[in-house]
Amino acid sequence: MNYKKKNYWILIGSTTVSILSLVLGSPDIFGLCVKNDINCLHKYIDISNTVILPFFVFAVPIFIISFIIVFLREQIFNAWSKFAIIFIPISIVSIFFLPSMGDMFFPSIKELAIFLLPVIFLISSLGIIFWESRKAKK
Repeated sequence: MNYKKKNYWILIGSTTVSILSLVLGSPDIFGLCVKNDINCLHKYIDISNTVILPFFVFAVPIFIISFIIVFLREQIFNAWSKFAIIFIPISIVSIFFLPSMGDMFFPSIKELAIFLLPVIFLISSLGIIFWESRKAKK
């Protein structure tokens, strides 16, 4: 499979994960629960917060980067995919094993990781794309 097809599958996958996590995170809006059914809401939101949220926060940067890579060369896709294949699974697994104890003033390490690791991934990916595209021009 060539890199364009792989990239399109990544785009489709990240879009699917984003939509699925939005549906599970807001079950009353999408008709999975009645508006004031607290038990039903907690069932979906608890699953969404613990399982779906790490995937959602990585799906958005993956979508952004893969959309950019559609317009670039195969070398850049290969360099980025090598980085992403290592970074994303390690980040998601580490998020699941981090302690989730915190309070209102000091968030837990897990909450910080959920929001910092995708930002680090996005910035690093943009750096790799920039570096590889400069290298490809020479």
